[in-house]
Amino acid sequence: MNIKVEALKREVGRKSIVNQMRKDGFIPAILYGHSTEPLPIKLDKDYFLKIYRRTLGELAFFDLNIEGKVYKTIMKDKQIHPVTREIEHIDFLEIRQDAKITVRIPFRIEGTPIGVSNNGGTLEVLLREVEASSFPKDLVEDIEVNVSDLDIGGVVTIGEVAIENIEFLVAEELPIVIVHPPKAEEEEVDEDALDGEEITEETEEEATESE
Repeated sequence: MNIKVEALKREVGRKSIVNQMRKDGFIPAILYGHSTEPLPIKLDKDYFLKIYRRTLGELAFFDLNIEGKVYKTIMKDKQIHPVTREIEHIDFLEIRQDAKITVRIPFRIEGTPIGVSNNGGTLEVLLREVEASSFPKDLVEDIEVNVSDLDIGGVVTIGEVAIENIEFLVAEELPIVIVHPPKAEEEEVDEDALDGEEITEETEEEATESE
């Protein structure tokens, strides 16, 4: 997804200046890039959050228009207030088509596992996104993970959703989703295991008494 964002250059100084900026309705940010030194900027908070919400769940590219000059970027990092959960600061990274970049690509879960619909299991999503490296032109907004054929115990791993020209920076064996058996079955397994332990303990006690 490509999003156009208007930004303004900002003054760098004391913390009080940044705090006042936030009170005035701006989000402080910095643009890091190949063609420029780190550039302090600010974004209109209400305007940015409105368009930012459209990107949730997808990999987004931001075309930053800074006083007439446009930079193609990705959001590299953001700081979140621990209490209000509002965005306090953003790092944007300028991208070049001839240079690989490292990003986090979200997974998009599709379908209902047969282990859930037919056998009462539960689907657990273990990974929501994956770190990957690629040239910008080869990147995708998200990665589909189809779980329709998964039965009880079924998993989908990183290696099963490989995409051409995109390198995943995690182990191929890492599971993305898994279908757990119904809780009743899990409890039965646990009780069987416990019974086995009790039998073992009784056998050991009987052996001790015999001695």
